[in-house]
Amino acid sequence: MRYAHGIAFSALLSGIIFNGAAVIKMMGYGLTDFAALQGIWLMYTIWSVISLVILVLPILIVYFRRREILKEVIVFEIGGLAFFSPLWLLLDIELTGDPVYEVLLLGFQNALPIVGLGGQIVGLNLGPIIIIPLLIGSFLLGVFLLRPSFVNRFSETEMADYDDIVVRGVDKEPSKEMHDLPDVSQPTPDEASLDEMRTTLKQIGMSESAIQSVIDAGLTGVTDLLSSSPKTIARSVGIEESQAEEMLVKLQKQVWGARV
Repeated sequence: MRYAHGIAFSALLSGIIFNGAAVIKMMGYGLTDFAALQGIWLMYTIWSVISLVILVLPILIVYFRRREILKEVIVFEIGGLAFFSPLWLLLDIELTGDPVYEVLLLGFQNALPIVGLGGQIVGLNLGPIIIIPLLIGSFLLGVFLLRPSFVNRFSETEMADYDDIVVRGVDKEPSKEMHDLPDVSQPTPDEASLDEMRTTLKQIGMSESAIQSVIDAGLTGVTDLLSSSPKTIARSVGIEESQAEEMLVKLQKQVWGARV
């Protein structure tokens, strides 16, 4: 599983759970009838069970279909719930109309449905002493679990080496037609161009050793020399860049003056 896909998957799961609970809470606004409020509480209880199914179902599917990435999916799911749950919770608190600071100071009433002593389903209250450390600890745990280096420990899908990648339609061995192609050697410099360049460079005062260095650098004509930068000439011949610039200026004057 790609890292971005895992993050999106974990954010989606927690988002579905908390946004669904927020929608149910908003449905109860303005209701005063006891039967209607009991119906909203029943919907919230059912949604809590559905939320557990939403969390368990992907793990079961991966277990039977792609067992090799099961550990990776579990890490993404736990880390995503820990990281994104506080964010979704704070966002949904604002969307439902309750100030965040008020909820953090007073806590949640009937936050989670649990089975009471008499076997009835009752709401569990969570005070600020539990809420604030729980949100902070959950967020930090999510940051730790969703680190790429930590997720990679449980990943079975490593990147393949370039040598192991098989490109369809491309043969590793050259075809017979490639073997039958004639060898093409590097073009040899024209003697007339070399003589012209030697003569021109001597006229501007270059020594024989410097001229030979220019030829050895692959500059086999006056045109090649004029089209080269001072930095290239300086590096090839072994002179300072300022000297190469001065040489090019003299060469340009010599060539253009002769042609004019």
